[in-house]
Order: sequence, then C-alpha cells, then structure tokens
Amino acid sequence: MNKNNVLLVEDNLSVAAIFKILAKRMGINLVHQTSAERTLELEDTPHAPISLANLIILDFDLVGENTLPILQYIKDNNINTPVIMNSANPSIKDTIDKNGFTDIIKEYKDKNCSLQETQDIILKYLEA
Repeated sequence: MNKNNVLLVEDNLSVAAIFKILAKRMGINLVHQTSAERTLELEDTPHAPISLANLIILDFDLVGENTLPILQYIKDNNINTPVIMNSANPSIKDTIDKNGFTDIIKEYKDKNCSLQETQDIILKYLEA
C-alpha cells in the first residue's frame, strides 16, 4: 500500500482544489470526496477510501450533512489512521468531544492557515 494515500472529505471545491495542488506538489495520492455518505458507501468497494488512507482530512460541515458518521465508522472499525479536522469553525471541537470522538482526532486545522502550515501538518502524520 502506498504510504502517501490521503483522503480529503471536503464539499468546498475551492478548498479541495488547493489541497489537490498541494498534494501534487508533495507527491501525495489525494482521494477527494464531497460527501460523508458517498465516502461510507465506497468502503464496500475495492476503492475503500477510509480503509486505504494513511491520513484522513475531514471538513466537519458539509452541505446537508456532517462527517460524524465517518468518525463513527472509524471508531466502530478500530481504524487507527490519523484524522485531521479541517474547519473554519472553532466550536466543532466541542461537538467532537460531546460525541465521544476526541481520541480519533489528532489535530484541528484552521482552514485559513497558510499552505506551508498545511503541508507541515500533512507531512507530520505521513512521516510518523
């Protein structure tokens, strides 16, 4: 398995485009999904994005849904892949804590941080 498989669940296509450019520059295989529901559906296929990822980056608030079902899937299946929560909403940490997923999230990343900071965070977990 490629050690540089990153799953990005992000419904903002502009944000996803930035991650795609960064991934290409870093030599990372980025799998982008815009929906938590679709991401979970794909787990039953050979392209299982969660199970094949070495790093998972989640936007919490998606159009009409959030990524709590993905966190529940990770917890239920004892998946030890590092998860970074990528959000502009600082209050999501409280929601994560209230739902019992504190131990799954390795880091909270502000969507407004620099490209260098984003790259450093990604490398920190891929090189661990």
